[in-house]
Amino acid sequence: MSYYGEYPQAYGHFTFHDDSDHSDRILKEPQFVNCQHCDKSRDCQVNPYTSNWTFDASQTPQKGVWYDIWLSVYWECYINYYGRIRCISDDIHYRNQVPL
Repeated sequence: MSYYGEYPQAYGHFTFHDDSDHSDRILKEPQFVNCQHCDKSRDCQVNPYTSNWTFDASQTPQKGVWYDIWLSVYWECYINYYGRIRCISDDIHYRNQVPL
């Protein structure tokens, strides 16, 4: 996924929930990924970008259960006039069923 050819530079608000009431908040606040640091990016950025995150395995959805994933993706990160980091973002929602 990209925003006008840009690479993902941060992920945040990474959450999942299933219909059996299992859930976990893997990321709360945005976290830089993909060779990005504040408004500085390096030549090693890739798209698609893949990452692995740990979570409480007891919350894993069981076979046949429907689940939802929410993730915010950030691009074009910069430092504004007030010294705050700002990015363009998109909120993604994905719903699927664990195979039987």
